[in-house]
Amino acid sequence: MKQLFIVVMIAALLLIGCTKQAQQQATPPEQQQQPAATPPAATPPAANTPTANTPPTNPVEQAVTNLQTALNANVPYYCKATVQGGQAEMWVKNGKVKSDVLVTANNAQIKASSLFVDNTVYTWQGAKGFKVDMDEIKKLQQQYPSLPKNNIPQGKTDYAQSAADVRCTVAVIPDSTFAVPSDVTFEDLAATLNAAMSQLQGLQNLQGKLPAYS
Repeated sequence: MKQLFIVVMIAALLLIGCTKQAQQQATPPEQQQQPAATPPAATPPAANTPTANTPPTNPVEQAVTNLQTALNANVPYYCKATVQGGQAEMWVKNGKVKSDVLVTANNAQIKASSLFVDNTVYTWQGAKGFKVDMDEIKKLQQQYPSLPKNNIPQGKTDYAQSAADVRCTVAVIPDSTFAVPSDVTFEDLAATLNAAMSQLQGLQNLQGKLPAYS
């Protein structure tokens, strides 16, 4: 009987040990605490990037109130201005200028157009106009100091300086805007002036050779 009791106690102890071992194996090990993720560093704003306190400084966005500034820019502009007392519309691109000026004469409005391409000026009203090579005009002015200057069209720089109340905005302007009109007959002003001044000089020379009458 005593031996049976001992066997039962040993069996009970073995059963308890197996139960504890099974519980330990069934219980998952404690998960290691993961370190908190580090937030990414803030990226500083790139140079010239406008922020809430820094307005953009793109020169295109600035108002242009000077025609010469528009001429020197690398973007096309549509401008309005006052030229010689008339209201002008202007298209400016790559150093070229097309302008339409409304002037009042005899209680009627007349549109006078000009086109500045390279160093040549085209001016016209209706179907007639003048072509002016500014280099040739300068030569004539040196050759004939008495050549009247009032009726000679201005060059591009002088024209830009004479424009007042200029207001320009960036615009999309096709290259065809600056094409010389094919339906206008242009007279070469330099050739016309040269012929006229030569005749005048010939008359003056002839007058000096005429005998004096008392």
